[in-house]
Amino acid sequence: MKVAVAANFHHVLESLKEEFRSQHGHTLELHYGASGDLKDLVSDPAQKFDVFLSADNLKTEELEQQNKVLENSRKIYAQGLLAFWHGQGNWVKPENIKTYITENSPPAIHIADPEDAPYGHAAKSVLQQYELYQSLKEQGKLMVSDHVSEAWTNVQNSSDAGFVPASLVIETDGSGNVIVFPVSVTLVPQSLYTPLLQELVILKTTEHKAAANSLVDYLLTDETQRFITANGYLRAPVDTEGSGNVSSPAASVHNHETAFLKVMAVLRLIKASFLLANVFF
Repeated sequence: MKVAVAANFHHVLESLKEEFRSQHGHTLELHYGASGDLKDLVSDPAQKFDVFLSADNLKTEELEQQNKVLENSRKIYAQGLLAFWHGQGNWVKPENIKTYITENSPPAIHIADPEDAPYGHAAKSVLQQYELYQSLKEQGKLMVSDHVSEAWTNVQNSSDAGFVPASLVIETDGSGNVIVFPVSVTLVPQSLYTPLLQELVILKTTEHKAAANSLVDYLLTDETQRFITANGYLRAPVDTEGSGNVSSPAASVHNHETAFLKVMAVLRLIKASFLLANVFF
């Protein structure tokens, strides 16, 4: 199957595709990038894409309105979290992100393209709430990348700061268990941006409808959802009747984000304990 996947989720699907093939017998050809660019790509019938995994639920809604997706195929497969990265080795509290930017004045702030990348749009919203977006642009400090993977590469290889998906900044083992959550990463308060409800759709151009449905079902199983959650996302909420609808999304995001923050706090304590043990022993 030919699958278009948002850059933030590409590495997760790459990790899952062999297991999916072994379970269902279907291979995946992955194409990744910014969701807006991918939406335009899959809109071309000549490209013959089967499935599109967006980083939001707006691009999928647009495709549905254009009658380019199979009926009732819109499903939320994950809920994204925006993270602030500063790379200085000391933890910044969520409520102090703005203070960190203004007081430390990083050489640049990296984000993905707000026009095509939902995480970039979320980052722009956060900076606007901080009343920093325009001033950073005017100072030439706002560095905009085509998609989130590029933004992450740029910010982690410099002394700059930036806003990237949480899924890109944590490290997991082969089973999807979190092994490192860097102290230089802070989850941005979800109240500062629209929830990143990541949706997928099956395209009308698909020539593998049964296989596409198998992929959707596979991504929504409990086991796969646990793997996705371990890789920096919130679990997909339960669908209600009608495409694209979820039950109490705001409450769902709040509850799952609270749990995610607690897990990350425990992991930080464990990491600190190991570091102290190394010092004394």
